[in-house]
Formats: sequence, structure tokens, C-alpha cells
Amino acid sequence: MRAVGRAAAVLLLALVAACGGYGADIAAVKKAETTPGVSNEAWANDIAGARGHVEWTAGKAAAYNNDDVVEVTARIDRPTAGGGRIHKIELHFIHNRQTAKIAVDSVVVDGRPQSLIGAALNLMLLQLE
Repeated sequence: MRAVGRAAAVLLLALVAACGGYGADIAAVKKAETTPGVSNEAWANDIAGARGHVEWTAGKAAAYNNDDVVEVTARIDRPTAGGGRIHKIELHFIHNRQTAKIAVDSVVVDGRPQSLIGAALNLMLLQLE
């Protein structure tokens, strides 16, 4: 029985290490609503579409000198309708652990940083493809 307990503890530590201790930050950002009534996870999945893929990562926000400010990124691969090209979209969120506030920090579409208005327009155009 002790071997099973040790194996479970090792597995748990491996999972925590794999997430880098940011699993709770990713979960909080996914659950939050940047757009009222739509979770960030649903928003990212909507951008990806049925054939797309979303990968969530997190780490210390380089722009802030505070360990309680975490950058969470949704990397989205969205194939075009014809299937010949894949759009790469990154949604960067900031999660402040002290205040529990979450906000969109930046959006990158196909390697080009976007203003929030430009990002909204580009994401809308991707939906029309």
C-alpha cells in the first residue's frame, strides 16, 4: 500500500512540475469573462473553430517586477476554410494573484501584434474566412 501512495505522490509532483505551478492561473483565466457572458476559454475555442487547436501556457510576466503577476497565453492554430493555411493567434492575458483581476494584455495575429481594435477586426475577418 505504501508503494501505491508513493507512486501517487510522485505522479502528483510530476503534474505540478509540468504545469510549472501555474495551473490555477490558467484555470482562473479560462473561467474569467473578458467579454461579458463568454468565458475566455469559450472565446479562444470559438476563434479556433471546429478544426482548430488551443494550447494554454503560463509563466511569470516579464513586463512586471512582481511574482504575483502571471502572463497566461492561449496559442490558437486556426486552419483556413480551404485548409491551405493555418492562422496563428495568441491571446495574452495578465492575472494578478493579489487582486484576482484578469485582463487581456495583447493579441498577436500571424506574428503581428495588434491593437485591441485591430485585433477585434482581424478576429472578425478570420471568422468570415
